[in-house]
Amino acid sequence: MGKSDKLSSWKEIANYLDVEIRTCQRWEQESGLPVHRYTDTPRSRVFTTKNELDMWLNRSEKSLDKTKRLPGGILKGSIIVALLFVVVILIYFIANRHDDENPNNFKIINGELVITNSKGGELWRFNPEVINLWSENIYRDHFQIKYFNGKYNKFPSIVIKDINNDKKNEVLFGIRTEDKTNCGDIYLFDHKGKVLWNYKLGKEMQYGDEVYSGDYAPSGIDINDINNDGKNEIIIISTHLLYFPTEFIILNLDGEKTGSYWNSGRISDYAFHDLDNNGIKEIILAGMNNEYNTANITVLDSDNVSGYSPQLKKYYTCRNSQGGSEKYYLLLPRTIIDKISSFRTFANNIVLLDNGLLSIQMGPSGIYFEFDKDLNIRSVNLSDKFMNKMKTTQTFINNEFSHEKYTEDLKNSILYFNGKEWVPGHTTSNQVL
Repeated sequence: MGKSDKLSSWKEIANYLDVEIRTCQRWEQESGLPVHRYTDTPRSRVFTTKNELDMWLNRSEKSLDKTKRLPGGILKGSIIVALLFVVVILIYFIANRHDDENPNNFKIINGELVITNSKGGELWRFNPEVINLWSENIYRDHFQIKYFNGKYNKFPSIVIKDINNDKKNEVLFGIRTEDKTNCGDIYLFDHKGKVLWNYKLGKEMQYGDEVYSGDYAPSGIDINDINNDGKNEIIIISTHLLYFPTEFIILNLDGEKTGSYWNSGRISDYAFHDLDNNGIKEIILAGMNNEYNTANITVLDSDNVSGYSPQLKKYYTCRNSQGGSEKYYLLLPRTIIDKISSFRTFANNIVLLDNGLLSIQMGPSGIYFEFDKDLNIRSVNLSDKFMNKMKTTQTFINNEFSHEKYTEDLKNSILYFNGKEWVPGHTTSNQVL
């Protein structure tokens, strides 16, 4: 071995191979670069010869990268690994970028709606420019879904979902305020915060000789594909701030009204079920009718929602609309507990049971009426809540109460509207439109 042939450091080896020192050290570990040490320790000085390096290079694959003098097999493997790494990073970046830009949650800060992504990062904000906007805690109690809290239904006022099936979440926002004023607007935003449309609730309505103002608030907003056509509808319950008129509204995805039904009293619940098995859901509304001072059940065809509830007294009869399009309109009787309560009787919490029966819970008594899908009454469940209250009444104390007789009396007291009058037997409504 001649003196000029010897290379006595990593620097000399790297210079000879025209690469970085770290590259030489990696080649020693991965590709068997012929490097020797004066002692058998990793930190000992290294040496080799030009002849050994040339022989090592000649043994490498012919497809050698001449610039870096890296064996072709190693280069090819490194490129494949690098490409796979880049692909994984791109997939991760695209997925997270979509998630980072997609509305997922909200905050209310200083009277503004702030929309956030799944990580809590702010995406955009909207200032409704109203005083006393609901706090975040109250809106949180009315977020995304309708639910029953044991006494009343809580309707959504904010919904963040892919409403139009574009793979991105839209935001449906109903303005609600602490003092119940200036809250008649519904907004639909795209995922970037652009207002797709703004729907204004309320208009002047005449009932009898009385004209009521257009001050309405959204008691609830929701999303449902009612007619099973693959497109969602927007559901709104619009309630007068002071008086009994309540409007059930259906909007299409462009914010255009496709259905409207007026009830002379509050609507406490809604549900959508295909009762006649024709592939299209019926709309079931539960609430109260102020003229009759009792609870009501309304069934509407989803493709024909119009008119107003059946009323006999002029004071409660809507003058702005024709008779209603309902298939059924029922009045449910008041119980002994209802009559001694300070609250109005109302129907609430509509549930379609596994046995096919439709269960309606009543307030404030807590009893249940169960109907078949043709709205024939099947049973009345007095419930523990009702019976516990009954034990304090004089009728119960005097031993004048019969469970069987009372439930049968309640069944027989249900009234159906036949288009002209109220009748005790099962019938459909045939109001003239």
